[in-house]
Amino acid sequence: MIFNLAAGPGGLREFCERYRKSNHRLWADLGTPRLDVEAVEALGAGIAEESHGRNVAELAAERDRLVLAMLKATAPIRSES
Repeated sequence: MIFNLAAGPGGLREFCERYRKSNHRLWADLGTPRLDVEAVEALGAGIAEESHGRNVAELAAERDRLVLAMLKATAPIRSES
């Protein structure tokens, strides 16, 4: 979901397209995984299912709300250090 939101409106498919070459270099020691069309479509379908019909803006707003809640909840712990 982080990668999906990082690419903005294009979502995970845009992220995969944008970083395809660098991911292939990073994954070289894993064998032969590739971000081919089938892999990108499968990842996109998983994101769509996980999104429950929410668009990128709604998902980003939820992420931001949760991060803010976590920061507020941990503020006392963080201020002790």
